Amino acid sequence: IPLLPEPSSIDLTRGHPMFFHISASVWGKIFGDSLISLHSFPLFICIGFFVYLSRQKDIFSASQIFTITVLLVGNEIFFTQSSLLLPEVMLGIFLFFAFYFAVMERWVFYILFYTLALYTKESAVVLFPVIIFILIYNRISQGGKYCVLKMLAISSIPLLLASLHFIYQKKFFGWYFYPLHMNFIQFDFLEIASKYSRFYRAVCDARLQYFFNATFIIYVCLILHFQNAKRKVPIIACIIGSFILMLAFNSTHNSIVISGSLLILSLGIGLYNIRYDSETHRKIVLGSWLFIFGFIAFSALNFYSTRYIIPVIIFYAFAYTIILHKFIK
Repeated sequence: IPLLPEPSSIDLTRGHPMFFHISASVWGKIFGDSLISLHSFPLFICIGFFVYLSRQKDIFSASQIFTITVLLVGNEIFFTQSSLLLPEVMLGIFLFFAFYFAVMERWVFYILFYTLALYTKESAVVLFPVIIFILIYNRISQGGKYCVLKMLAISSIPLLLASLHFIYQKKFFGWYFYPLHMNFIQFDFLEIASKYSRFYRAVCDARLQYFFNATFIIYVCLILHFQNAKRKVPIIACIIGSFILMLAFNSTHNSIVISGSLLILSLGIGLYNIRYDSETHRKIVLGSWLFIFGFIAFSALNFYSTRYIIPVIIFYAFAYTIILHKFIK
C-alpha cells in the first residue's frame, strides 16, 4: 500500500487516509504476516491504551480505571473489533487520546494523536467541534488570560496537516473525496432519521447497553437531587419525560431521532449542572457527551455499520464511569 494514493491503488484505498493499513503492513514486515501476528497489531494498540490509562492515577482513581477497563473489555463490539484488522479501534483510541490531551492542555501530544486520527479515517473531524467547546470552556473558566484565538490556531494544526492528503487527491484525481463514497451521503430526512435511530440503538439500547443507559439516567437524576442543583426539578422532569417519550417510540420500525436527541440534550443539561470532583472530570464528561451526539449525527449522514460506533463506546465508558463513581460517593 503506497503512502500516497496512486491510480493503481485508488480503487482499493478509495480515497481514505491509510495510516492504519500502512502501520499494519510495517508490523507485518517486522513480526511476520501470519494471522496471529497481524491480528496482534490492533490488540497491541488496545493493550497500550489500557497500560497508559492505568498510569493516569492522578486523574482517575484505581476503581475508575478498573471500571473503564471492564466496560470496554466487556463490550461485545469493542472486544470483537480489538483484534480485527480494521481501523475503528485505532481511530477511537487516537481520538480519545487527542481529546484527553486537549483537556489536559498538552498540545504537542494533542497535535500528534489528532493528526494520526485524521490520517486513520476522515470521521475524526467530528472531534474538532468538541475541541472548540473545550477552548470556549477554558476561556470562560480562566477569564481574559486565556487567548482563544491563539489556542484555536494551535488546535487547527492537525486539520491543516490532514488537508494535505485531500489536496493531493484533488490535484491528481480531480476530487477531494472518493466519488462512490460521496454517493452514500444522504440528505433525505427519513433516511437520516432511520440511520440515526440505528446508531442510537446500537450505542444506548442494544444488548446490555440498555441497562447502562437506564442506570446512567438514574445516576444523573439522583446526583442532581442529592446535590440540590439549581433548577433540579425542571431538569430531572425533562430527563424523565424525554426518556418516557423515547420508550414510547422505541421500536425497530419507528424513528427516535427526535426523542433520542431530546434525551441526549436533557441529559447534557443535567451533566452540566452536576458538581464534579475536578474540572478535568467535568470537561471529560461534557466533552464526551458532545462527541457522542456529534458522532451519531455525523454517522447518520453516511453508510451504516455497527463497527463505526467504536469511538462512541470509548467516550461513553469514560463518561459513564465518572458519573457512576460520583453517584457512589
